[in-house]
Amino acid sequence: MKTILKFSLYACLAFSLMKPSILIGQNSFAYNNKDHTKVKKHTFTNDETAIQTTIAHFLTLAGQDELKAMEKMMTRDISYKIDFSDENLALVKSDAISSIYGVPILHDTDYFTLKKENGSWEIVNTSFTSIPFTPEKNNEVTMSFAKGYAQAWCSQKPELVALFFAEDGSLTINNGKSSIGRISIAKDAKSFMDAFPDMVVSMDSLINTSKGVEFHWTLTGTNTGPNGSVNKVKISGFELWQMDDNGLIKESIGNFDADDYNSQLKNGAEE
Repeated sequence: MKTILKFSLYACLAFSLMKPSILIGQNSFAYNNKDHTKVKKHTFTNDETAIQTTIAHFLTLAGQDELKAMEKMMTRDISYKIDFSDENLALVKSDAISSIYGVPILHDTDYFTLKKENGSWEIVNTSFTSIPFTPEKNNEVTMSFAKGYAQAWCSQKPELVALFFAEDGSLTINNGKSSIGRISIAKDAKSFMDAFPDMVVSMDSLINTSKGVEFHWTLTGTNTGPNGSVNKVKISGFELWQMDDNGLIKESIGNFDADDYNSQLKNGAEE
């Protein structure tokens, strides 16, 4: 039943993506059908339309085995946020509440990262989460956002990492100088990607605390970058996140054991 429900949700969401929809975020207008005095329809750019078509096709394929179940389902309150970088990369967030016979059952959040090559948008990775619907709204960071963030660190595309931050967001590592803005954050990510061409960052846990959201991670890789030691490194740490109103990282304070890291660079990780 859970499998049928999930596939049906994807199929329903896919068809909803093909309809005129809500786009929020940078370079966009908010469409509010509850406030008729402020309604502004967004004119989608060619890239935005192409991105939605690509995602719709993906979701249709994901749910094609259970399309008949669509008749019993409806998706409402869909919203999208599309952020572009200057490198033909895009981060897309879609939010939807899925209902059966008008009764809300799931809050579904999807994150997609896409790249444009030869004039076409292609999906680099995707992550999603579905949680049972409850009337209480909360601002907890979703697992799908955190998983997508970890995948971005594995992509060898530093601009993808930066897209998870607000335009004026900041990243501080081990009490060092803060990098402010996506360009600076991308440079920080690039320094690690250059040092570890095979770098993999995995998400260990996501913890909501009174001080913010803790994203715990483990980095593994071989230091074969410029002037590298050719040693393997495995180091764990966490970032403490403060989020903005659009669900992006406003501030990240990262911590890991620098002494252990430098020792592994010199001598290699223990097996």
